[in-house]
Amino acid sequence: MSDALAIVIVDPNPNATTALSLALRSLVPEWTLSVARSAAAAQGLLHRQHVDVVVSDGDLPAGPSADLVREILVSFPRIVHIRCESDARNLHATHSSRWSERRLGKPCPVEQLVHEIRTARGRAQLDCAPRAHGGTGRCSANLLLLDESDQDSALFARAFAHVHPGCALQRVASNAAAFQYLSQLGDFAAAPPPDLILCDLALYERGDFTLLSRSSALALISLVVLGNRIQDPALGHVLRHGASAYIRKPTTWDRWLDLSHNLGRCAHLSADSHTAPL
Repeated sequence: MSDALAIVIVDPNPNATTALSLALRSLVPEWTLSVARSAAAAQGLLHRQHVDVVVSDGDLPAGPSADLVREILVSFPRIVHIRCESDARNLHATHSSRWSERRLGKPCPVEQLVHEIRTARGRAQLDCAPRAHGGTGRCSANLLLLDESDQDSALFARAFAHVHPGCALQRVASNAAAFQYLSQLGDFAAAPPPDLILCDLALYERGDFTLLSRSSALALISLVVLGNRIQDPALGHVLRHGASAYIRKPTTWDRWLDLSHNLGRCAHLSADSHTAPL
């Protein structure tokens, strides 16, 4: 693995960025360093130049900082993001299982920062590597994703394509479009029947998801509902009305990869046997 990394330091304090830049250049002269004074400026750099690592100040404004985290997670999952936190309470409570998201206490010795960058960089490349299919062979199943969130859909599609390049994932954003797809109407006249249906909880509840009951053939397709709730009495309704499972949406890249792996495997089994054992 090459150690010639491109680093972006995000901190509004010019004294802090100057001190960190000098220390890093002295310790690792082969690294290329850029400075952004805000999270928004850092997002701009991500789209204009190659970046391997983002080191950001944990005291950046919450809203822009969250936007930067989402931008890296969705659009640049291979980038290592390290946040330096002055509040020790943030180190454990919000720590991600994704190796390319690390939180360090501030001030952080530059030697420790370099070690964390190198370690996280190596582990992040493993996080983003294609995963095995458990001996089922190259997945060639079809999945239908019903979700109105462009961000969640793009993130899932990216993870799914990475893990199962042989599978087809079709996304629709409304119950009406899902019904057209399942009924092979309009633009979906030639659409292959899905082996597994994934439906966002909000759309499932809004339309009471009666699509599967309109055809005995469609009733054989397993339905997985995805949502953000942990505990809710309404979730029992989901399982009582046709869903095979309710799965909470992941919040980190490695968990999106794990979900993609498991759902792709279930779809492959469903394509073979018309049953997905969830």
